[in-house]
Amino acid sequence: MSNKPIKFSIVLPIYNVERYLQRCLDSVLGQTYKNYEVIMVDDGSTDNCPAICDNYAAKDARVKVIHKQNAGLGMARNTGIKNATGDYICFFDSDDFVTTNLLELCAKELEKENYDIVAFDYSDYKDGKVINSPKRAAKTVFKSERVRSEFLKLMIYNAGNIERIHCCAWNKVYSMQLIRRIGFRFVSEKEYISEDYFSNLILFSEVNSVLVLPDKLYFYCYNGESLTHSYNPQRFDKIIYQYEQSLIKCGELEYSTDIKNAIAFQMLDNFIGAVRLLLNSELSKKQKKQILKNVVSSPRYQKLFSDLDMQEESLSRKILVCLLKNKKCVVIRLLFKLKYNNS
Repeated sequence: MSNKPIKFSIVLPIYNVERYLQRCLDSVLGQTYKNYEVIMVDDGSTDNCPAICDNYAAKDARVKVIHKQNAGLGMARNTGIKNATGDYICFFDSDDFVTTNLLELCAKELEKENYDIVAFDYSDYKDGKVINSPKRAAKTVFKSERVRSEFLKLMIYNAGNIERIHCCAWNKVYSMQLIRRIGFRFVSEKEYISEDYFSNLILFSEVNSVLVLPDKLYFYCYNGESLTHSYNPQRFDKIIYQYEQSLIKCGELEYSTDIKNAIAFQMLDNFIGAVRLLLNSELSKKQKKQILKNVVSSPRYQKLFSDLDMQEESLSRKILVCLLKNKKCVVIRLLFKLKYNNS
């Protein structure tokens, strides 16, 4: 790296999160590393978020506010990319918060060597408490082909999440040089169930170096009002659409069979989550039964279930997939009640 201090651009997409926004902003503006800008993208909020954003911007010259018509999380991140002036960029969700040394630790590593991506671990945060979870064992570097053959596969899916690598956007610092070179932009969550996963699937075909830090630098907060934790009738359609589009993208990018297998299991996890939300929803029992039957019996989902290579999976997962393939919806509902449907 040059002697010039690394500048970070922190993009905060904001939509109706007034209960959490100050906590997020205070953690960002309290960074021990000082060379950064904050780009708050108010995505058409109808609560007090616009005023909160303007108040913070009036007090700190590093803060920029962009008020725009609502277009969703992915498009808000893209607005941040268009307005970023930093060497590296990160995308934090505005209902979460971060440790005050996040940028300092990333900058310390980037001053030693250029990386396309620096990824870090996170802690769950629920009901005002940090939920302890296993810590990644050690700092790891992936370069050249190992980015695709090892890191990408682990990022998409690893059983039990042993490696503590995740496919989200908020646990990474991205090189702006890379983003500008390939013209990278996020896809929309209005089309894809996991827009950051699908966007990263595309981006990582061009990534040549990744540093993974074991440090827990981000607090992922459970907010029952968020899209991730509420049932949406379109969720099942978006999951299978994303799977189908992912397979097409894998063909275009010449990804390996291992990557395709990882995607199938990631989509199975999304499906399990969607069923859990369905069964916990306020729909009638009859409606829940019919929706589950329609989804499980559909040729599109049957293809997903058939694509799963279950050789190394647990017995309970093998049983679940066997039931799904054979459309045993009554037993599937019972299995979810006993094992998968804990909220």
